[in-house]
Amino acid sequence: MDTVRSGAFKGVIDSSELTKLKSILSSVNWDTVKFPDRTCCDAPVIQILLTYNSKTRVYKSMDPPRSVIKVISYLQNLAVSIKLPEYKGAIDFEYAPD
Repeated sequence: MDTVRSGAFKGVIDSSELTKLKSILSSVNWDTVKFPDRTCCDAPVIQILLTYNSKTRVYKSMDPPRSVIKVISYLQNLAVSIKLPEYKGAIDFEYAPD
C-alpha cells in the first residue's frame, strides 16, 4: 500500500487548474458517453462520480471510452502532483447506486 497517497485528503486547486479541468470535462458529452460493462477480471476498475445540472451519474468500467481518457489522465496527474494535507474529518460523497 502507498501510505503516502492513501487516506483522505482535502484541498483547493488554483484557478488555472480549475479552468483546465473544466475545459477537459466539457470536452466529453456526459449525457451520451457509454462505459462498457466490464468489471470482470483482475484489472483496475475506473469509476467516475459526476454531478452536473442537478444530476449525479456513476461511470464505471475496466475499459473506459477513449473520449474520457484525457479526463482520467488529468485527474491521475493532478493527484500525484498536488500536495494536499491529510484530512481526518468525514468526507461525504453523493452517490448514485448502479
